[in-house]
Amino acid sequence: MSAPKLAAAAVAALLLVVWSVRSFVVDDNSASVTSDVVVAAGNGSTEVPQADDRPVAVAAVRGIPVGYPQTRSGASTSAVNWVASFPQLMELNPLSLQNALVELMSERGAVRFIDDAVQDYMVLIEELGPALRERVWIESPLQATVHSSTDTSATVGVWSVVVTGGEENAAVVSLFRTHRIDLVWERGDWKIDEVVVTEGPTPTGSDGALPSSPSEFIEINTWDPAVFADTTRSKD
Repeated sequence: MSAPKLAAAAVAALLLVVWSVRSFVVDDNSASVTSDVVVAAGNGSTEVPQADDRPVAVAAVRGIPVGYPQTRSGASTSAVNWVASFPQLMELNPLSLQNALVELMSERGAVRFIDDAVQDYMVLIEELGPALRERVWIESPLQATVHSSTDTSATVGVWSVVVTGGEENAAVVSLFRTHRIDLVWERGDWKIDEVVVTEGPTPTGSDGALPSSPSEFIEINTWDPAVFADTTRSKD
């Protein structure tokens, strides 16, 4: 296997292990979910809430948005931004990663998740070496849904695409994956309690589409996740 393919395989393995908890259970009998975005009006038309109704994170932990309202949409936004924050986590050293996860996880999730996450991160460092933090790391949520929610818990699904590779020599590849994220309301915020990540669904590539060179991703890799635009406070 070539070096680029070996690196991609190592990344794929991490993505499916680091963010996964093996005993995730979904309640298929949960209450039906209504939309947070569009509500029916009395005259048959639709009403879109004002922009300031959208939940906004009021703070950040090492670049990862935190501080959401205790609402269904707040839980959904927290889960989506967690997924989009994968590149921020990859910029941390192991100790900073551990400290960040302590803040982001529930008490139960921290006990079950953090040690394994840091160990898997160390394996990735061994696989990729010093180039780890110089790689392109982008994860973009594409679709999201709330499977169930109460005042103190929620289960959110997020489908995303990961773009990763070397900025110079290693090929930049894309990986589609689906997250099922359990959140609980603890310590005044939505905390990650359990996560399961599965590969796909993966679309077929466009015929005739040629891959871009790694150097073309360098600038884009410095941009902020698009979902942060309306759900986090401006840094200005």
